[in-house]
Amino acid sequence: MVDIDMDNFIRCHAAIQVLCDNAVPCILDTLNQWHLEIQTPSCTNPSKCPSKKKPTKTNGSCEACVKWGVDLMGALYVPPKSNYSISWKNVNPTLLGNRNPVESAKAFVLHLPEGEVYTNLGDFDAASLLMIMKKFNDFHKGDRECHDLIDKVCDIRNKLSHMKIKDKLYVDSDTMEDHFKEIIALANDIRIKRPGHFRKDLTSEFNDIKSNPITSNMKSEALKQFSEAKKCAILLNMQEDQRETNQRLEESMNIYGEKTNRILEIVEKSNNLSAETQRGLTRLSLENVENENVAKGYDFYIISNHVKWEDEVVKGLKLIQPEVKCVTRKDIVLGKLVLKSMMEFILKSKKVVVGFVPESTSDDVELVAATAIQTMLANKTLDKGNLIPVKITSDSVMPLFLQSFQMFNGWEEGLSQKLLQSLSE
Repeated sequence: MVDIDMDNFIRCHAAIQVLCDNAVPCILDTLNQWHLEIQTPSCTNPSKCPSKKKPTKTNGSCEACVKWGVDLMGALYVPPKSNYSISWKNVNPTLLGNRNPVESAKAFVLHLPEGEVYTNLGDFDAASLLMIMKKFNDFHKGDRECHDLIDKVCDIRNKLSHMKIKDKLYVDSDTMEDHFKEIIALANDIRIKRPGHFRKDLTSEFNDIKSNPITSNMKSEALKQFSEAKKCAILLNMQEDQRETNQRLEESMNIYGEKTNRILEIVEKSNNLSAETQRGLTRLSLENVENENVAKGYDFYIISNHVKWEDEVVKGLKLIQPEVKCVTRKDIVLGKLVLKSMMEFILKSKKVVVGFVPESTSDDVELVAATAIQTMLANKTLDKGNLIPVKITSDSVMPLFLQSFQMFNGWEEGLSQKLLQSLSE
């Protein structure tokens, strides 16, 4: 088994975070200075002014909101051949007249997570802070060199945060060095051109990030920026359990020789499974061999890529049989290893219901289905129908290794009744 080398990935994210954290005072000072130059008052009629959608005279917005729209557009840096615009939907017009720099900053961010509360600039993530630096003209005063440096760091951050699971979050040393050069170049550019704002030389801090061991805080902060954080957590758990897995494999071969050989043989033949699924399947199946007689505390373990569908299935089951015991991803205890929880749910459930969607299935859903099969093989219960694959829609994509199983059609009426009937079969 090959380790997943995430260290350089984490270091690059840590460097970007340090840059952005130190840029906050500079952004704040620049926004405050801009507000001093703007004399526009607050919205005069916030309860009726339709400016929340977009402030224009034609839609009846008050003069103050129309003026704020003009002011913010005037502060927007629009490079040649670009379509930059402000994000008025992020802004509360009634707060702009209070000279609130946080409210103005929101106008320069493309997307803000719903439900998040922003009381100061430190509440923005690295992506948002970089976007503010990039689009707020007063930050770089139209300096194309500074803007280009910000643009490069934005590209680095986007490439890192949207890496696919197949890349295993691996960043080679040369690429990491190139990333650090761009990040340091931007930090130095801001520090030199704005000595009163950007308060210190960060070179030594960046060097420490490159050379010192990875901390748990650096890992968790990097994962917050990762668009596939859930899958990443699975990979991290696998990597951290690597030595334990190898040891357990050796011990299991000695104690459960025939069953362990069967597990390894099936995993080896499962060419259509992803590498991550195969690795997790091996480790979890070994645990299963040692836990064949676990009490069944749940009737159904329901998992899919569609949380709303899971809720609807549980609701439908309880409507017919209120005492039915169901468990879903929502029941995973915060802070507990995801894979460990998944394995416990499989072992403690009479039936494992796996829902599939039209797009490609995520690795954790595929892993549950494959592990349920391993459970039935190890316990010689393959004919008991413990695994119930469900096509949520008619065009759902099914893994090849499930094609020999009877499928349930999730869009048809009577799914809840069929699932409950399966408990007595």
